[in-house]
Order: sequence, then C-alpha cells, then structure tokens
Amino acid sequence: PNALAAVCIGQHFGVADDRIAQALASYTPGNNRSEFRDTGRNQLVLDAYNANPTSMAAALRNFAAMASDRPKLAILGGMKELGAESRAEHEAIVDAVKRLGVDAVFVGPEFVELAGMGITAYTDANAALEALRQKPLSGYLILVKGSRGTKLETLVEGL
Repeated sequence: PNALAAVCIGQHFGVADDRIAQALASYTPGNNRSEFRDTGRNQLVLDAYNANPTSMAAALRNFAAMASDRPKLAILGGMKELGAESRAEHEAIVDAVKRLGVDAVFVGPEFVELAGMGITAYTDANAALEALRQKPLSGYLILVKGSRGTKLETLVEGL
C-alpha cells in the first residue's frame, strides 16, 4: 500500500513512470524496518521496530514462504500494549509458528509465560544475546521480529 501511494503521488505531480519505477526499485528499508542484512555469518530479515498480531503473523507467513538453501530461524519478541488480549495473542503466534513449521526462539516476558507450550523463551534481549554468544549461529536465514520495546536490534551483533 505504501508503494502504491508513492506511485499515485508521483503521478499526481507529473513524475515520469520510469523515474517512479527506478525509485521504488532502489529503495532500501532502514531503521530496523524490514531490512535485509548479511552479517557474514547469517542473513537477517530485521523487523524489530514494531510488532502487532497482524504484522507478526504476516511476517511469519512471508518468512516461511521464502525460498532459501539456508536453515531458517525466527527470533520473535513480545508484542507490547495488547492489554487483556496479550496472552491469547502471544499464544496465537506460538501456534502459528508450530503450524508453519518454523523453528523459533522467543524473547520477552510475554513468551516466557508460555513456556508450558514447549517453546524456548528468554526473558529479554540480553538473555537471548548471551545464549547466542554461548552457542553462535552460522549459515542461517533469520527473521528478527518484535516490538521496539523488546530491543531485538541488539541481537544483531550476536548474529
């Protein structure tokens, strides 16, 4: 939708279609929003700026559908500000991970509460980073997705 809006605005102001197409093709996301990064050890899809149940489910579906010769791992952080629905929405994400067959680890107290669902969960990003330092990952395609408050961008140094 954002790209379509950009096309419409460009056309409204008389920007040539080939310039619009070139601008869209050369766009590189930043600010931890759907960034693709190669760390030399792993390839990351870094989307650690925001998360809600809809965006988390969409990111998981897209990640599961991505073609890759690398093993995949999702590192998912808690979704903030969900109020009374928080537990149910986090359970739904765990269920989606299982249904999609995606290997995942979870970060944040919202997921630690769900340890009985047979998941690996860390209390916060610092604990997850320490686990990565103890058992480094190499050769993976990794989705890093969570709310800004979970601070998953701090994991990049360990990936």
